[in-house]
Amino acid sequence: SYYDGHDDYWDMMTQSAAVQNYSASIRGGAAKTSYYASISYRDQDGVVKGSNSRTIGARFNFESLVSDKIKFGMNMDASSRNANNKDAMIGKIIGMRPDYPAYNEDGTINTIDLYTKNPLVELLDKNESVSRNINAAGFLEYNFYKFLKFRSTLNAQYQNVKYDQFARAYYEGSVNSGKQKDSQSYTIVWDNLLTFYKTMGRHDVTAMLGHSVERTSYDYMEANGSNYPDDDILVNLG
Repeated sequence: SYYDGHDDYWDMMTQSAAVQNYSASIRGGAAKTSYYASISYRDQDGVVKGSNSRTIGARFNFESLVSDKIKFGMNMDASSRNANNKDAMIGKIIGMRPDYPAYNEDGTINTIDLYTKNPLVELLDKNESVSRNINAAGFLEYNFYKFLKFRSTLNAQYQNVKYDQFARAYYEGSVNSGKQKDSQSYTIVWDNLLTFYKTMGRHDVTAMLGHSVERTSYDYMEANGSNYPDDDILVNLG
């Protein structure tokens, strides 16, 4: 059966996806030392109204020839992203029949029926995420001779991702539900490499002796809830 609506859900629920990018960097050094540092900010709107992500990033590189035999260096980068993930609704908005009235006569959102969730209700749902990433590496290189050097490198990676989701009741008799997820992981790798390189007459001879140690850890937590007292205030699982 057909309803008497004639609503353009795409026009009601989408926007121009504006993007703003800002960045600044500095580079310098001396005869035996160099460095580079930068910071960036990105603010991007999604196609669906209310959808947005904000990302802040930073990077730092440093390298120094401490002496004729010793070289030291480090690289670090970090980022933080906050997102309101409403663009996952795009397919549902496109597939929404225009004969379904968006609103009731009293101005409230039309809940339609059990089989059809009004995307205007889903627009009020929460689907947010926060992610943090840190990568760092440092190395120390020692030249025993022109043909023999030792390099030790330490790498570390850390990631933390959190999700906070809440789905409102979308028809009479339905139940709302919420979910929170939190995962974090880190990886540490320590590499040691001894390299021999020498030209003997018409031949190049290379030999390497290496050792690597890796440690990884992962933690995950998820909490689910349903049948909250309301859809707006008492919706926090934590």
